[in-house]
Amino acid sequence: MSGICFEVNPLSRQRLMEITTLLRTILQIDRPFFPILEVVEFAFPRIFADFCFTVREMNEMGGNHGLTLFRPNEIRLRIDVYDGVEQRKGRDRMTLAHEVGHLLLHDAPGLARKPKNSVDIPPYKSSEWQANAFAGSLLMPIEFLKSARSLREIIDECAVTEEAAATHTRLLTQAGLLCNPCLG
Repeated sequence: MSGICFEVNPLSRQRLMEITTLLRTILQIDRPFFPILEVVEFAFPRIFADFCFTVREMNEMGGNHGLTLFRPNEIRLRIDVYDGVEQRKGRDRMTLAHEVGHLLLHDAPGLARKPKNSVDIPPYKSSEWQANAFAGSLLMPIEFLKSARSLREIIDECAVTEEAAATHTRLLTQAGLLCNPCLG
């Protein structure tokens, strides 16, 4: 992983899984599929008084597929990504889940710190690493992964890409957090 990110308070993959499990519990979502768009459009405005979700044109967003702003809390999504989330496209769902990770985890890191190159920050202190790990854990809950019969089942049930499912399960297995022989 390379690029610009912020150094934030450390969070382990285990802790990020606990946070996403708690979020699912609070929202009473007990199935593998996480309705990310419905949560962002309807639940978050009820939970967070100052939350705003906006969809922007491609020319407004430039190369950014999504952005999270703080004070007030806002997630901006590029219109083509929004359309993809509506169509259950895994990559676009992951983008929105990544922005939710920033919103819930990072409390305006840019206001307090200068951006750094990600290679200069340990992964567990990287805002981008944390948001990616959060997104994977939110969209692919660990309890489901423990019993999944195949990578294809994860892709279909969680509406994620093959790359996301393979990467997330591999990293969890390497970290000793997942042991499921069906996933290779």
